[in-house]
Amino acid sequence: MATEFVGVRVEGLNRLVRTLKQAGADMQDLKAANKRAAEIVLAAALPLTPVDSTDGGQLKNTGRASGTPREAIIRFGYKAVPYAGVTHYGTPSGYQDSIGRPHVQDEQPWLSQAAKDTEPEWVELYWAALMKTVDSVAHIY
Repeated sequence: MATEFVGVRVEGLNRLVRTLKQAGADMQDLKAANKRAAEIVLAAALPLTPVDSTDGGQLKNTGRASGTPREAIIRFGYKAVPYAGVTHYGTPSGYQDSIGRPHVQDEQPWLSQAAKDTEPEWVELYWAALMKTVDSVAHIY
């Protein structure tokens, strides 16, 4: 089962952000909304995060949320826990480990599931912030 895209895709987002900035919009509302959306998904993802008996739950402890005016960002893993992506997405067909042995790890898309489960909440939050930002410059036009 392939992990599907979860999120809101705004066609022309870069142009919209550029135009809003030129019109004098305060982009901090979008940045804050994206960070809050990431925090909502992260809170739902933590209980779903796989715990490997060999890592003592380290992966769960690496989750963090941030936001920019363009995106909500959720990260898991870091240098000491580099396997977050493989745990979430699994290994591709035919994958071999560093010494050439076949290796298969099934996907465990806990983060995508958390995003799907909380989608109504974070979409509403983001949409409200986007409309507030657009309304803040609408009087100019």
